[in-house]
Amino acid sequence: MSTLRTILTCTDGSFYSEISLNFAIWFARQTKPVNVMIQSLYVSDVQQYRLPAIVDLSGSLGVQPYQDMISRFQELEEEKAMFIQNHIAAFLKKRRWSKARHEFLHRTGLLVDCVKELEPSIDLVILGKRGETEGLASDHLGSNLERVIRTNQKPCMVTPRRYRPIKKILLGYDRSPSSAKALDFMVQSKRFDGLDWHLVTAAEEPHANDRSLEYLRKAESLLQQAGSKATCQMLLGPAEDVIVDYIEKQNIDLLLMGAYGHSRIRRLLIGSTTTLLLNRCHIPILLFR
Repeated sequence: MSTLRTILTCTDGSFYSEISLNFAIWFARQTKPVNVMIQSLYVSDVQQYRLPAIVDLSGSLGVQPYQDMISRFQELEEEKAMFIQNHIAAFLKKRRWSKARHEFLHRTGLLVDCVKELEPSIDLVILGKRGETEGLASDHLGSNLERVIRTNQKPCMVTPRRYRPIKKILLGYDRSPSSAKALDFMVQSKRFDGLDWHLVTAAEEPHANDRSLEYLRKAESLLQQAGSKATCQMLLGPAEDVIVDYIEKQNIDLLLMGAYGHSRIRRLLIGSTTTLLLNRCHIPILLFR
């Protein structure tokens, strides 16, 4: 992501989508000159046309009434997409973002498939931690969110329910390939010059201190060679606990980390640090695959 040309924001018309747009504009304006295209993607979920209740109705009412119902659902989705598009246009105008630098996309299908289709032409995906159905499961991540993160190879930024400008950035480093990509972004990126960088690694057991400290020093050396400075620290304890604690104490604004860096078997047995941090952090998280 050293070159940032296109940012894709996933929208469903909810408050979370507006926050994602705010962060997209912030990222875009860090690039000089500002020539970034922001795309807003709204997906009409094809699965809602396959509800069992509708299928039952088709059997009792006949094929023609069922097809009429599907047509009406599609019309309603078109109306909703138009409403969302107009709302976004008004929001961007208020934020003084040029019309020429924004594109609204409406697709029908599954969000994960639509993002995957657009992946070759985008550099960053931004989506809210939750959306219009947040009240149904406010303590769980949406399945759409996890699917997009797990399948998309471009960096994904997950945004919280509040926006604030980014001044302090933390990289959680564990030497996994995905974490190495986050470090590489940190080394190469010049768009965040002047911001307060932090670099931490976590060791769950005292006997792992030496190895974790070695990884941290190598990462710090790479930063120094690139002319970047960061506050570096090794933390003792479960990564999801000590990183959240560090974020709160240091008032961090953005967390960078690798996404789902361990094996599927290990994640099945002890859970995923990525998922736990996504649930517990109240700041945006930029994830690398």
